[in-house]
Amino acid sequence: MMKTNFRFIQFFVLFLGVLSCTAQTKKPNKDTSGIYVFEKEDTIRNTYIMLYNENNAMKGHFFGSEKIANGDILFFQNEIQNLKLNNTKISFEIGVRKLYKTSQFGIQKSTENRENFITTPTSKEKLKFSGKIKDAEIILNCNSTNCTDKTLNFQKVTAK
Repeated sequence: MMKTNFRFIQFFVLFLGVLSCTAQTKKPNKDTSGIYVFEKEDTIRNTYIMLYNENNAMKGHFFGSEKIANGDILFFQNEIQNLKLNNTKISFEIGVRKLYKTSQFGIQKSTENRENFITTPTSKEKLKFSGKIKDAEIILNCNSTNCTDKTLNFQKVTAK
């Protein structure tokens, strides 16, 4: 468990470093770019949103988990689709997800190794989220039937 948490910390530091370098050249929206976390009691099931500016367009990735029929918890990482963002509102979708036995919130050296951890091919129901942005917080409502949590309160991760 400690090794996994250390990988998360490494990723945060790396991402924040890249984000600060990018800020000098592409001027991302400082109000929304960054990593947000929805913390759960079982920290391995924390959900993350990573928002960034690429070619003057906001993009993102969503790192989450799903409970399958037999009770197992599986993990996914997907690019955010149909991202709509303004000063106070956000909405997006998560499409078909490959489910993995291990958390996908970390740095992988090779996608070949990652493929070995797939347990089921996909989770096909599209997840739809909408909500509000306020300061360093995103409050989302999941508008799909396959949501473990209907309301997710994300807090922006800041460097210390």
